[in-house]
Amino acid sequence: MERVQFQQEQMLDELKDLVDKRIFTVAETKHIMKQRSTYEAALVRRVAKKSDFLRYASYEMGLEQLRRKRVERLKIPKDPITLSDFALVRRQFDIFERAVKRFKSDVGLWIEYIQLAKKERARSRVGRITARALQLHPDVPTLYILAASHELDRLSPSSARSLLQRGIRLNSKSVEMWTEYVKMELGFVESLRRRWDVLGISINGDGKTDSRKITGSDSDKDQFLDVDVDMDMDENATPAGIEEAGQARDDELERWDQEGDEGITARKQVLDGVIIKAVMDNAVQALPQIELFESLNGLITTYPSTPILREILISHLDDLLRSTLPHHPRAIKILYTRLLTSFKDGVGSSSNPNVETRRGRALIEGVRSANEMLIHIMSETQEESVCQVYAQFALDWCGQDSVVINPDENLKLYVLSSLQALIHRQKSTSPSLLSAHIKLVTEAAQRGTIEPAKALNTARKYTSRVPSSAVVWLARLTGMKGLNEGFDAVGKIWHEARRSVSPKDENLMRVWTWGVSGDMDHAERLRVYEDLLNESTVINGPMGCYWPMGQTTLKHTYI
Repeated sequence: MERVQFQQEQMLDELKDLVDKRIFTVAETKHIMKQRSTYEAALVRRVAKKSDFLRYASYEMGLEQLRRKRVERLKIPKDPITLSDFALVRRQFDIFERAVKRFKSDVGLWIEYIQLAKKERARSRVGRITARALQLHPDVPTLYILAASHELDRLSPSSARSLLQRGIRLNSKSVEMWTEYVKMELGFVESLRRRWDVLGISINGDGKTDSRKITGSDSDKDQFLDVDVDMDMDENATPAGIEEAGQARDDELERWDQEGDEGITARKQVLDGVIIKAVMDNAVQALPQIELFESLNGLITTYPSTPILREILISHLDDLLRSTLPHHPRAIKILYTRLLTSFKDGVGSSSNPNVETRRGRALIEGVRSANEMLIHIMSETQEESVCQVYAQFALDWCGQDSVVINPDENLKLYVLSSLQALIHRQKSTSPSLLSAHIKLVTEAAQRGTIEPAKALNTARKYTSRVPSSAVVWLARLTGMKGLNEGFDAVGKIWHEARRSVSPKDENLMRVWTWGVSGDMDHAERLRVYEDLLNESTVINGPMGCYWPMGQTTLKHTYI
């Protein structure tokens, strides 16, 4: 308990100052002393818990918020600064210091400590904490990102770049690290563009520049980032080496700022994203995974960069995607979605304010280009995962739940005929393509575009082609119901589907329970379940029908 008594003695001066300023009363300070003693006693136990430290820190944070509110309400002058002005925050830091010493392996605790220091604007402390955390956890990307963010807040992008490069070297398989690095370089290019705009430096060589503006002041150079064109990642750099590197970066910035063809060419290359494209190339080479492409795609399409730079980077990303993952389903979706959307700052979907669906003639051209691209890919591979992408494309743009409001009927017929031609040409047995075609011809029959008999005949032909596929049978059953076929006819097809679908199909349960409607009363539902149960025992033996992938039996469903 000596530790508790020592902490109590340390509290006396700050509590006395709080009373002298009339922020807290004597009774309140006694209560604060009692609460702190309780928390301190919990911390000195032989087996202290992380939750004890967090509760104590949370209490001190609430106390500091209350102090600030009362200072504001009582209009207590900020000068002169006394002990109580910073003692509560210092105690929060002390609690977290003791916590991270006790739980060094807890990354979440380190992150909370860093966030607290950033919140209280303790910049030097943030740097020290992140350095210690990175020494203990060099394989945690989040810590590098927090450290780089801190350096950027201090207008030190060179340090941020070095931290991210070091983190990438140790965590080259981290999508988060590569994405953050690209984001930092995007910010760097934007800062240079604004710098040159403010200084009146010509980017395209079509204007005159004042030499005084070109040179700039030392503070200007400190404010903006200097790019490390060689992307040096040597962690054993000496102070002399760092000074030489800094001088080299200053020389590079001067070269970019100068007049003449060399300066204009250098500035144009920077604004055309040469640095960012180099980082993207390295990222794809180190981590050729779809998750990286999706992350970079989301970053580039949402980052507030210039339209020209965004278009250049998207084109480069698409080229990398085509060469790296040409037949990956999610990669194909990214590519065809690009043809159907356009970029317009401030307008777009709720998920991406920079992206909006094309309209009018542009939409028609986009659908045509996307359809041709997908058909070309389908000619190279007939993997079911790729077929699912094309089927979803057709349903998204021409189905009943189309992403386009009131799509043109001719556009629907175009995609429908393309899908039909693809199935006929390849004699496809893809359940995804066949079921999508059944759904689309059924909807066309409901609109009166084609004859219902033709839609029903198409569905019958496809279930004969792949009788073991559950999704094709489900599409046929739903289509018959939508076209108001008779109860007996639908029931007969449902019975045939139950006997035909493969027991290994993951949608087997959906086929068997398709005809069980929520509109049925209890007696009718009970009768249907009994019939299905009897049928399952006949088909699969006395043990009942056992469903794949750990699903329950029909008997269990009935019960």
